[in-house]
Amino acid sequence: MTPSGAWNVELIKQSFAAVDAHAILSTPAKGTGPDGWAYEPERHDLYTVRSAYRRLFDDHCQQREMDQASVSGDPTWMRIWRLCVPPKVRVFWWRVVNGYLPTRGVLHHRHIEPTTNCEVRGAEVESIKHVLLDCMVAKAFWVQVRTMTGVKVP
Repeated sequence: MTPSGAWNVELIKQSFAAVDAHAILSTPAKGTGPDGWAYEPERHDLYTVRSAYRRLFDDHCQQREMDQASVSGDPTWMRIWRLCVPPKVRVFWWRVVNGYLPTRGVLHHRHIEPTTNCEVRGAEVESIKHVLLDCMVAKAFWVQVRTMTGVKVP
């Protein structure tokens, strides 16, 4: 750029291929004032010690949430991951325990699904518990499991 803030056309045409030079020259040149530093996360665009503290605190909180989702000291977590079943079954039960199954209740809470009711029997809220235990389809499933295996679950 020239000292006046315009593109140095000659230098750009010499330094870049025609296509790139055209792209550069078609980009509006920023104002004529002096350059300055700006820090995007702050409303006033200035970097302060408080900004750094806030950023570190947010990073710490985010890391803490990630750690809580996969805490290896949690007994439920340990019991799920020690099960002698295929990995997809372990992941399924981990999702059940942590509330990550996409039921209508969960999806409604995340503003994805407009209603929370169960389509099968019209229960008021299709929760994870409802889908796995209370729904007519779930009950029929557990009866079949009991019939086939002789084990009463759940």
